[in-house]
Amino acid sequence: MTKAKEKEKDTKIARPPVVVVMGHVDHGKTTLLDYIRKTNVATREAGAITQSIGAYEITHGERKITFIDTPGHEAFSKMRGRGAKTADIAILVVAADEGVKPQTKESIEQIRATNTPFVVAFTKIDKPNADIQRARTQLSELGVSVESWGGDIPEQEVSAVSGAGVDELLDLILLATDLQELKADENAQGRGMVIETKRDSKRGVTTSIIVLDGTLREGEYIATSTTKGKIKLLEDFKGTRVKEATFSAPILVIGFEKSPLVGEEWISGSEEAISQSGSQEIQIQETTERSSKKTPEGIRAINVIIKADTYGSYEALEAIIQSIKRERLLIHILDSGVGDITDSDLKLANTFDATIIGFHVKIPSSLNLLIDQLKIRIITSNVIYEAVKFFEEFLDKQLANDKEYLGEFEILKLFSVSKKGQLVGGKVLIGNLAVNKRVDIFRAHVKMGEGRVTNLRSGKQEVKTMPQNKECGALVQSSATIEVGDILKSFQG
Repeated sequence: MTKAKEKEKDTKIARPPVVVVMGHVDHGKTTLLDYIRKTNVATREAGAITQSIGAYEITHGERKITFIDTPGHEAFSKMRGRGAKTADIAILVVAADEGVKPQTKESIEQIRATNTPFVVAFTKIDKPNADIQRARTQLSELGVSVESWGGDIPEQEVSAVSGAGVDELLDLILLATDLQELKADENAQGRGMVIETKRDSKRGVTTSIIVLDGTLREGEYIATSTTKGKIKLLEDFKGTRVKEATFSAPILVIGFEKSPLVGEEWISGSEEAISQSGSQEIQIQETTERSSKKTPEGIRAINVIIKADTYGSYEALEAIIQSIKRERLLIHILDSGVGDITDSDLKLANTFDATIIGFHVKIPSSLNLLIDQLKIRIITSNVIYEAVKFFEEFLDKQLANDKEYLGEFEILKLFSVSKKGQLVGGKVLIGNLAVNKRVDIFRAHVKMGEGRVTNLRSGKQEVKTMPQNKECGALVQSSATIEVGDILKSFQG
């Protein structure tokens, strides 16, 4: 061994483990961490579901442990996968009263895919219908054999209510840590993983990271494969400003020029060191196209713009929206982003008749007038599944009111208004326009009312119907006021 390698070995010291908590929704992951952290995060979670990755640091027996809490619902599978990739050890949470559930199985698959050592925590042991033996049997059927059944997977029964078994669980984690001999070098170049990112209206891009090696310092440069920046501020998981952080600390960083991708690796150091490491900013390919796609005949496209507070939340919301199926409707995600709703979102929604779906985002009061003027459809909620429910109700309403239109007529000129109706001039864009046919009146893709065509004229001649691409005059009876630019869609009735 060379002297350089010996020196490198000597500078490495034991580092705290990074532990990911995984399992099915509502099996007590966050509540367990609440007891460990002596906090009350679970009751503050909207809808009682953890909807973004949170990282926390605790001390047990004078040794530090970093925990990553991951959402349990199926829509958050990518976030759980990133948590497993980042962690040294996993805790597989299985509720004693429910046993193995779909996301339990998925968590086991992700743990195996990343070769992450893990322990099983049987939660809710104080429930009247708790059946730990059944849970052990179910795990065994999935190839997870716990130590009490002669297997090699450590296990612990715990109660987040009384705290029973929690200290023993932490002891198991530290034992598993010792077996791995986790080490890192405080003097090495800072390196780690991005676990969440969001855009704060006041502070800009805020990024949650885990330090896996080296030391991260305020004032240094930081970079991933997609973005870079100079660190303006570091905060620990309590929100306290710190000047530096080392392994395995969860840290909030402010300084990236734009949001990095969740799951990316980062490095830090001097601007020269970053450059020598080969990190360079690259153009991120757009995931959505800002254009209307051609849809099959008889199918109508429903354009959607997604906004969320964090990248992980947006990713989960997008996955749910894409999974929604409705006959005769095609959902097209027109655009998406992290951060509050902006005037650019409103203008894009107006141009493409899109519905904006926002999770945990704000609508600035300065936009209210524009929203009213453009009549933009916006669905917002602090619970993802509530926002999705509202969107599905909107889709069902669209289907209920769906008509088979015979033609579209654009209003190019207004002539007069009388008791007989509104005399207008325009051009047939699609299909045809015929006398005695009913019409829906649309303005900027929003239905303004209904009416009936009582007379058509081509020049001075009265006609019964007018074909596509022809201009004509039309007398329309309607209680809604017609304006230039409106579209009349005719239907049988």
